[in-house]
Amino acid sequence: MNLIRLIFTVMIWIWVLLFPLSGSSVAQTYREIGLPPSEIFEKMIGYAQEKDFEKLRKTLQIIKPITQTLGNKYSKTPDEAIRTAIDKKDREKAVLSVQRLVALDLQDLLSIAVGSVRESSEKATTKFKAAYLDYLLISPYVQVKSFSADQKIKNTFRKTVTTSAKEDELKEMAEVIQKELFNACPELKP
Repeated sequence: MNLIRLIFTVMIWIWVLLFPLSGSSVAQTYREIGLPPSEIFEKMIGYAQEKDFEKLRKTLQIIKPITQTLGNKYSKTPDEAIRTAIDKKDREKAVLSVQRLVALDLQDLLSIAVGSVRESSEKATTKFKAAYLDYLLISPYVQVKSFSADQKIKNTFRKTVTTSAKEDELKEMAEVIQKELFNACPELKP
């Protein structure tokens, strides 16, 4: 089983390397902050895990355009829970709140991908790739909760970029990803 996971992980990294993502290739208007959001989210998770609350607080300023846009779009305040966890110096809540922010961004990217498939299949594929990079950040957490859900999500992401799926098929795949994610980890649901 570990060999299969290793092979799958290597295949995914080869795919990511063959089809590199740059900040500009996955950027949306609010994402033009110099780095791909997935890189910033990765740092944020690390800061929360290490209880480096000062760096986490500073990083919130960097991603303010993202949190504001997501907040306006989904009537949520994704940074509020992170700030509360920082103020209370609560490592577990900080990690979970950042993971919830990543899940909200993933959900947004999937929505954009499905909505843009008519306009450009390349744009849709790029958004699915960006969503996958977000997913890789929360995948270890999902694996602990449900290894089978994690594998199903990864396989579904792989299908989205290896097939020339139509809009309704991509929508179905996005729904599978969200269903598996939030059934396995309802606490991540934004």
